[in-house]
Amino acid sequence: MRELSATDKKDVQTAKRTLRDCFEYEAFLVKTNCPESRQGLDQRKQIEEERRYLVTGSLWERSEDLGVRDETPSRRSFSVHSTRSSSSRLTSSSAISLAAVQARAEAEAAKTRAHFGRKEAAMKLERAKVDAELEILRHEKEAAAAETHAGALEAAVVQDGRESLHALPLLHPHQRTADYVQSQETAHAPTHQHSELHT
Repeated sequence: MRELSATDKKDVQTAKRTLRDCFEYEAFLVKTNCPESRQGLDQRKQIEEERRYLVTGSLWERSEDLGVRDETPSRRSFSVHSTRSSSSRLTSSSAISLAAVQARAEAEAAKTRAHFGRKEAAMKLERAKVDAELEILRHEKEAAAAETHAGALEAAVVQDGRESLHALPLLHPHQRTADYVQSQETAHAPTHQHSELHT
């Protein structure tokens, strides 16, 4: 089997890197599963079709190159010249196409990462707002509970004072006067009896 040239090896390495990047990008698009990612998958399929066309052309080129051995010297000379010219054109075209595919894949991946980066930042900001609102609500709840507790204590103090006032007997003014007269009569009754005994 003919050994690959340095240019061919470089093209193969470039193709491998591009293929790996494309697979990673496709896995990322499948994982996100949003309208943008589905559009990216459609573009990915189109790029894959173009790559398949390039690979098929490259394989055809290699098979033509290997078939030169069975030809006559004169035909071989013409075929070699034609194949080399075609190979040069295809190699250059393949390298440019692969570079374009890789650049497109990287650009789409960067655009998708930027899009989801903005969404993630917006979600983090929204989460921070929600956390702040929850913290404010917690403080308001504590303040309301403290206010309710203080109101209950104040009501208990007022209620206790009212019960103390109700415990005192409420007397009519005439009754208080009669009680006073009675108490005075009781206080002077012994003195009056003692004076009658001496007379």
